[in-house]
Amino acid sequence: MKKLIGLLLLFISSVFAKDEAFRIRSVEFGKDSIAISAGTAFPVNLEKYGYKGNHYLMTAKHCVAADNKPFAHLSAEYNGEWVPVDVVALDNNLDVAILTWKINTDGCKLADEDGTLKDKVHIFGSPLGVPIKRFDGKIAELYAFGSVMAAMEMEFNH
Repeated sequence: MKKLIGLLLLFISSVFAKDEAFRIRSVEFGKDSIAISAGTAFPVNLEKYGYKGNHYLMTAKHCVAADNKPFAHLSAEYNGEWVPVDVVALDNNLDVAILTWKINTDGCKLADEDGTLKDKVHIFGSPLGVPIKRFDGKIAELYAFGSVMAAMEMEFNH
């Protein structure tokens, strides 16, 4: 099934040194229920933006927060264990969140410039609870949805 997905940052093929992404989750405990939300995050190197160290992850904001309030009990899976993560920054307009954790990973560097139409792009996801998989596509539209986001076209059943 073809689907257009909005992106804040356009990652060109050469941006990723290796395919690495992690499942993330939050667990909310209610009086008579437990709610679990899930998503995928990938390591990023943010030194040129003032964030020192190799322990940052980027994900979609809607995976870790609502109404600018981070979900409780956030964690990321690493080597079969769930490791706590904390929210460092949220952007409601762009649906992006930066997380930090105690694990050091070589994060990818963000592209210095926006991509152009038909550039190759990749996302990592776990649609329908399947193991994390890389999905390849191309930039289909710049400044989509009346914002700085772009739309990409790819096979992604989510």
